[in-house]
Amino acid sequence: MSQEPLDLDAIRARAEAATEGPWGVIDWDSPDEGVNFIHVLQEQDGLETVCALPNPAEYTNRSCLRADAEFIAHAREDVPALLAEVERLRRDRDEWEVDSRGWRKEAVAQAAKLNAVRALHVQEACCCGKPDCAEPNRGCEACHAYYPCPTIRALDGDAS
Repeated sequence: MSQEPLDLDAIRARAEAATEGPWGVIDWDSPDEGVNFIHVLQEQDGLETVCALPNPAEYTNRSCLRADAEFIAHAREDVPALLAEVERLRRDRDEWEVDSRGWRKEAVAQAAKLNAVRALHVQEACCCGKPDCAEPNRGCEACHAYYPCPTIRALDGDAS
């Protein structure tokens, strides 16, 4: 299943159009007073109902409705925070992609140079002409040191 990229502008527009936050939850169950509701409210400048959940008395699981109300209430602050984090991560990703292009190009260039050095520093052919000759004292064609020569050992990470 392919997922469309997030439309951050549309998400931000919905968040900015919503009632200002912070929001909170009132869960009031008072049978003596005939009151039974769960509301999401704006917490500043008085309490203004943002969202009224269905009558909890009609549901067997009041805690589930309460959890839904908490989720809705926290969305007012969570959504803008998540939008900011997505944008920060996208900026970081874009910067890393630009930087990594240069690094990849440099790595390819350095690998080509190393391969050229390795191509020069190969073991000399044996005078007998046999490719599998066991003669241990054959040297490097480029520097005539015993093979593997210091250059090959250095490229292979051998400091000795």
